[in-house]
Amino acid sequence: MPAPPFTLNQLRIFLAVAHSRSMTHAAKLLAQTQPSLSQHIARLEDSIGQLLFERGRSRRVRPDLQGRCLRRLEALDHAESLTDLHVPGVNFHALQGVPTRYSIHVNGPWCITFAWEEGDALRVDLEQYH
Repeated sequence: MPAPPFTLNQLRIFLAVAHSRSMTHAAKLLAQTQPSLSQHIARLEDSIGQLLFERGRSRRVRPDLQGRCLRRLEALDHAESLTDLHVPGVNFHALQGVPTRYSIHVNGPWCITFAWEEGDALRVDLEQYH
């Protein structure tokens, strides 16, 4: 089985940076170095082929990606069971195939897909459906 394009740890780092709006503050919150966080974010951006943060003075998440993606990743991170993901406005469903994977619609053709084992999301991917 091929390795997932990014890790749950990278997504947690993304959430910390987005919430704190600063790599430096997120690094302190996560007890990691700022260069380490920058490398994780760069790998995440490379894996999905999309810049997630504006560069330069501002460290804000791009407005067109921030809201919906953050809400869905937070819901996924906090979910204790799959029923926690059945909320209005979130198109959550099981995908066909074996092993079972699940999908949460983000925006347009973009969906977060994942496997669920023992109360945790695994092999989390951001995928584009045509």
